[in-house]
Amino acid sequence: MWRSLKFRPIGPLALRGPGEISTGFHLGHIPLPLPSTLIGSISAVGWHLSGRTPSTSNKIERILINVKKALNCKVKCIRGPYLRYGGEWHIWAGSGVVNLNPDGIREWINRQNKGERPGKRAKEIEKYDHYPKELSIKEDGPIAVYNRTSASLDRKRKVVKFEGGALFTVPYVDFNGEIILDFNCDSDEEMNYDREFVVRLGGESRISRVSIEKGGGLYNKLEEIWRDRDGGECIAVLASLMLLEDKISEVGDLIKLLEKEFNGSSASFKDEIYSVHPRVRVEVINFYPGYDEVMNKKEKMIKAILPGAAFPLEVRDWRKVYSNGIGKFREIGYGTVVPIPF
Repeated sequence: MWRSLKFRPIGPLALRGPGEISTGFHLGHIPLPLPSTLIGSISAVGWHLSGRTPSTSNKIERILINVKKALNCKVKCIRGPYLRYGGEWHIWAGSGVVNLNPDGIREWINRQNKGERPGKRAKEIEKYDHYPKELSIKEDGPIAVYNRTSASLDRKRKVVKFEGGALFTVPYVDFNGEIILDFNCDSDEEMNYDREFVVRLGGESRISRVSIEKGGGLYNKLEEIWRDRDGGECIAVLASLMLLEDKISEVGDLIKLLEKEFNGSSASFKDEIYSVHPRVRVEVINFYPGYDEVMNKKEKMIKAILPGAAFPLEVRDWRKVYSNGIGKFREIGYGTVVPIPF
């Protein structure tokens, strides 16, 4: 059965893009938290409740064991994240968010073909009054992005560093809606829907409230969109980073990998669907999965496909495509694929 986690950040989050903070440097932003950031916060709740670390050395198994302790159910898979705003669903695409409906996906594909990115539409805020979420007044739109310039300090002397420049700029993202993670669990008999967690997210550990929803996730919206159909022609949109397990040296390798992944979910590529998608565009980046504190080691740098890639597919079971995901760490939300019928 599908349920969802609703995250409501109190104020903006420091969601930095790839790169290290250094003096005189400006970092880009990512429009939504990474799946591991969100589910990791729930895993931390489970770890504090149990008071001990699971014995397994497998990182994903440890996360899911802790999540089970926090939610009182065994989680089979996690999908997302998404942004729900004004009754509409949005996903990370490029450097911004796009509306997850047929019209929104068509517009995004057309803009891709023209070389545009949705981040150009993100609203910039130069000055921001730091009030609680319910009291803040912001521009209308799913997200608002603003930059904060800070001075680099010497931690020992507590003074400003001047070597090589003293200033750096960090982007902050504020949300008009709610961040949602879908999850599939075996049973909800012991799940407490009235409970609310308080967790920390982002580069500066900003506070967010989290609650469990019954029937309010994207999966239920997809049931409405597909209208009792199991499959058919669709555009499958990558809603979170796809982490590549295999080494990719050329385009042919990537195509073979994607075909293999979708074939495992009873889906296959179509050359073209209603002339809305003449070609598939993907952007591959180097991605650093983070640091494993339990095993006390850095994760290896791997290749990843940015969210927003749209694949024309013929699917026999859209639920399987949505549940399975593609790529590495799919169990905790990476490689989420959302099939939208056309």
